[in-house]
Amino acid sequence: MLDQIVTLRVVPPLKMNLGSVFEQLRQRDSRTWTAERCREAKKEYQRFLALCKVCSKTPIVPSQLLDEVWHQHVLNTKRYLRDCEVYFGYFLHHRPVSTGVRNHKEHWNQTLKLYREVFGEEPPSAIWRGSEGANCDGSRCNAVRSQAS
Repeated sequence: MLDQIVTLRVVPPLKMNLGSVFEQLRQRDSRTWTAERCREAKKEYQRFLALCKVCSKTPIVPSQLLDEVWHQHVLNTKRYLRDCEVYFGYFLHHRPVSTGVRNHKEHWNQTLKLYREVFGEEPPSAIWRGSEGANCDGSRCNAVRSQAS
C-alpha cells in the first residue's frame, strides 16, 4: 500500500473540464449545489478519482454527495469515456454492488483510511459525511477498473 501512496505524489493532476457537470447539478438543485458547495465538491471529486487511480485494485467508495457528481459526470458518456481514457488509461466503471452491507462498510472504511494516508488530512465532513458511503437506489456502489478485453 505504501508504494501506492507514494505513487500519488507523481500522478498528474486531473485535467478534466468538469464545469458542465456542476452547472447541471446547480440547475437541478441550486439550494444544495451552491457555488461554494460546487467548489468543495469539485476538489473532493478530483481526490476521489485520484484515489481510484492510485488504488486501482481496491474498491473505492464515494460519499453520497460525490456519487451525485459522479452520476452527473457519467451521464455525458462520450466525455466521461474520454476523461477516463486520458486520466486513467482505462474506463472507470461505476457499479452497484451486492456484496452485502458488511463488505461495503469495510470498503467505505478502507476508502476513508486511504484518503487520510494519501492526502494527510481528514476527509471534509461537508462532502464525505455519512457512515456508509454512497447508496444508489438501494444498492451500494463503488468504483472498479475495467477489465482488459
